Parts: sequence; structure tokens; C-alpha cells
Amino acid sequence: MEAHSKTMNQTPVSLNDLPRFSEWPARLLGTSPWELRHKTPAALAREYGVEKWGRLLERAEHTKEKVSVADVIRWEFEASTPGLSTIGSDWVLEHPRTIHHRYVSKLRR
Repeated sequence: MEAHSKTMNQTPVSLNDLPRFSEWPARLLGTSPWELRHKTPAALAREYGVEKWGRLLERAEHTKEKVSVADVIRWEFEASTPGLSTIGSDWVLEHPRTIHHRYVSKLRR
């Protein structure tokens, strides 16, 4: 088991608080309906090509300097709100950049 320490940028989240962040606990417990959604190719292109990643692509296309992957990752997290993550068996709310760095460092081991 991996040792870890909490930082000042992490907010502990209890298991009972998970429904505040996602509909999935209620869906998995059967207390909330869940319907399978079918998306058209056009809806997927809009969701991922425009809504999720379009802003980053537009910024990269309008940047005069050469753009690196690190630049795009930095841009992605500029306006990010805290996200839910796990550290060991603990749930925490922290900045997505912190979550990303921890993930990448695990991949590099």
C-alpha cells in the first residue's frame, strides 16, 4: 500500500458526500433511474471536438509560437475547478492539475 500525505490543497470527502459530486452512487444503488443514451456521430463530434477540446484547438491554432503538449496541458487546467480523486483509500477534492501530476508520476514508475 502506498504511503501518502494530505496537502493544504486537498479537501477530504467522505463516502457519504459522493452523491454531491456524481449521480453514479444513486444509480448504482438503484435509487435513481439511469437510461442508456445513444449519441449520433454529430453529437459526439460536437461534444468532444467543440465543447470539450475545441477551445484548446482554437487557442493552439492562434498561437504564433510552436505549441507543446505541456502548453496544452497547462491551458487545460487554467480554469479548472476542483475534482474528486482518491489517494489510497481516501477521497479528496483537489485541483485537476494535481490529480494529473500524480497520475503521470505513477505512470513513470
